[in-house]
Amino acid sequence: MSDTATAAPPAAGSAFDACKQAFFPILAAHGIARVTIGYNGEGDEGQVNDVAAFDDAGDQVDLPAVDCERHQLGFDGTIASDVTDLASALDSFATEALCALYMGWEDNAGSCGELEILTAPRTVTLTHNWRIETFDTTVSEL
Repeated sequence: MSDTATAAPPAAGSAFDACKQAFFPILAAHGIARVTIGYNGEGDEGQVNDVAAFDDAGDQVDLPAVDCERHQLGFDGTIASDVTDLASALDSFATEALCALYMGWEDNAGSCGELEILTAPRTVTLTHNWRIETFDTTVSEL
């Protein structure tokens, strides 16, 4: 596996931008400085979990129960949107990023990592770890 992400299709970048335009103002308005979203995949399944929000002091806080627009990239390259709660929109964003950048992240031994959202600088960082199974072969003549 590569240590770098695959190039996301151009439409994915548009979907990412639309997602960020939707959730950054909500996070800022509710005093959330940082959000982390963990994920884990293996055995052809994967799940995004552990969505955690933090204030400026670094204390964990609850995500507000507010609506947020969610944008998802379709197989045909179109972007669909709907309105859901903020936690679901963030979960969906993480899943979209994983699928666009690390296709197969959930397969075989899978991969794990964390997506970090920093509100003030409006940055999103995805730290991805591939799990790689290897073996070492020796041949002995008897």
